[in-house]
Amino acid sequence: MKFYIVALSIFLNDSLFAQWLDEKIFSDLFRKENTGIDLKLGQEEFPAPDSIGTNTGKDITIIENKSLLELLAERDKASVKIDINGQIFYATYVFDSNWDIWFSLKPENSWGAAWTEKELEGGVYYSYKDIKLIIRIIDGVINIQYSPYESIDLKKEDIFSSLYRNSYKITFGGIVTYAIFRNISPLTEEEGTVALRIGSDGLFYYSLTLDKNIENAPRWLLAINSVLYGMKINDDSLSFVSKPIQIKKTIFFDEKKINF
Repeated sequence: MKFYIVALSIFLNDSLFAQWLDEKIFSDLFRKENTGIDLKLGQEEFPAPDSIGTNTGKDITIIENKSLLELLAERDKASVKIDINGQIFYATYVFDSNWDIWFSLKPENSWGAAWTEKELEGGVYYSYKDIKLIIRIIDGVINIQYSPYESIDLKKEDIFSSLYRNSYKITFGGIVTYAIFRNISPLTEEEGTVALRIGSDGLFYYSLTLDKNIENAPRWLLAINSVLYGMKINDDSLSFVSKPIQIKKTIFFDEKKINF
């Protein structure tokens, strides 16, 4: 699956838009969340994973392996399927190497296009075969207009809910469940894996891990009940791994929250 960027922005009449989405996505390197465990732990008490010797192979256990090709093949299934004049499209979000969100529209059995949310605020034009679309954000909702009087609305929350509900799942420590899906970054086409979870606040949290960064050592997603959990590339598989540590606190490493 590849994404070729079609980002011909058109400046539409401001009267067509009632309100633009003001997305504020932030990241904390050490995010503490109340999961029923005492989390009164400052960043200074828990150094970055690299500084506690987690890059060695010692004591690292493989929990499960998942084929990278299988994960990639499941990507369309996790998208929102829409029918426009008999042509099937898959709507989803993809992530660039800076973890910024791009809306993607992919025709069935073809390559897709992707745009930033800022581009959608101005409106973009996209055509596939004889189908011509205007895609924009109206009142915080992605609107796909395919005729002067017909359009489809997609909520950001519904797209992320589909990604979480229909993607491969892995549960760490019997407590925290991640939806895992493959990602090809727009512009650079770097391959990677997104880990998406639902926090106790009901919101989505995600992180992107590029393949090149976990070929030689794991990337740790969280620590829970004295165990680190993460993932690593092993040949043509994504390995989910664990490593015991002395710290009993629950900490989530380097992730972003999705605001709706």
